[in-house]
Amino acid sequence: SKYSYYGLDVFPEDNVEVLIGDICDPNFIEKHIGVLDSFDVVYSNNVFEHLQDPFVAAKNLWRMCKTGGLIVTIVPFSQRFHESPDDYFRYTHRGVEQIFSSAGPVFIHESGYDILGRRNNWQGSGLHFDLVPTDSFGAWRETWFTICILEKC
Repeated sequence: SKYSYYGLDVFPEDNVEVLIGDICDPNFIEKHIGVLDSFDVVYSNNVFEHLQDPFVAAKNLWRMCKTGGLIVTIVPFSQRFHESPDDYFRYTHRGVEQIFSSAGPVFIHESGYDILGRRNNWQGSGLHFDLVPTDSFGAWRETWFTICILEKC
């Protein structure tokens, strides 16, 4: 499948609430009164590889989502190392399904890989230990993203 990614700009006049905190904190929901079962869509794009405890984070996101709501997660399956502030994991589609299934019941709408950037010659800036050796083909050449769209049951 081909996916298009769009940015989200939040402006003060939009009156949007921004949650700040550690999503890996088991008490995250209790610290943000009113977020339990309150979101129609929970979207995470290239975040889970940076989380020390993705199982706790998935449980928090599952708890934030309304029953019938969607959880959309995009994570690297194969990508160069990139600290921000650190980089811990890569995920298969089955791994993402398992992490969220362990949080609570979900229906899997779609789960698989986006390989359109597979042969892009992506190289980091070097500021976050993200430079990889360059060979005759270029730099890091296998960038796959795992995409999982789940519905909270």
